[in-house]
Amino acid sequence: MKIDRAGAVMELRSPSGRANGLAFDHEGRLVMCQGGGPGGGRRVTRLEKDGGETVLAETYGGGKFIAPNDLCIDRKGRIYFTDPYYGPPPVKSQPSSGVHLIDSGGKVRRVLGKLLKPNGIVITLDNRHLYVSDRGTQKLHRYRIGGDGALSQKAIVYYFSPDRGIDGMCLDSRGNIFGAAGKDKTTGFFVISPQAATRGRASRHSRGGQGFLPAAGRGTGCSRAVGSAGEGLRGGRSARVSHLGVGLF
Repeated sequence: MKIDRAGAVMELRSPSGRANGLAFDHEGRLVMCQGGGPGGGRRVTRLEKDGGETVLAETYGGGKFIAPNDLCIDRKGRIYFTDPYYGPPPVKSQPSSGVHLIDSGGKVRRVLGKLLKPNGIVITLDNRHLYVSDRGTQKLHRYRIGGDGALSQKAIVYYFSPDRGIDGMCLDSRGNIFGAAGKDKTTGFFVISPQAATRGRASRHSRGGQGFLPAAGRGTGCSRAVGSAGEGLRGGRSARVSHLGVGLF
């Protein structure tokens, strides 16, 4: 679906291949993770400005991806995306869930293979770190990005269990993490400052540098905060938040 500046909602593409995670590249083209399930493309594609669709990645190691979920794009145009296994079917098309990188030349490689259910993913504004949510353990991880795109220095930023971990997330202009997470009374946006992330706040009960914005329904994703969004965290809460989109079902 598409929402124009006037707030009108219209259909952008149908079928969409079960499009899930979305991001615009540096040329304004929409890059999509097409998930699994009935009608799912199980690939990463790009919607061209003429309406055509280009397949960027569909297989790795001779097998199709499981169910590409979310993605982010760095300054070099490289695409990181998550490929979790939630099942069924009982037979995986890949040996494990993974995080993959599509480099600027189109080559695909797996950069993480030990997370249970990698889901939401976002890159920091300086392109030095990558945040990845593991819905299998309900932990938010941070990795250092090397010059070749490889990931190292794994750290746990936040531990959501027994609540639902982050599904989709985005950053505001100050690097605060807005994560759609929680369940029941805790459903909403968890707002984590970059300072808290650097210190590795590993417990959901630790509130320093973290705020919470309640939401109706079940938050599954968000678009990047713009304008006056996320003007810092004060007293453990997000001070000013506007122009923030959320996916709910």
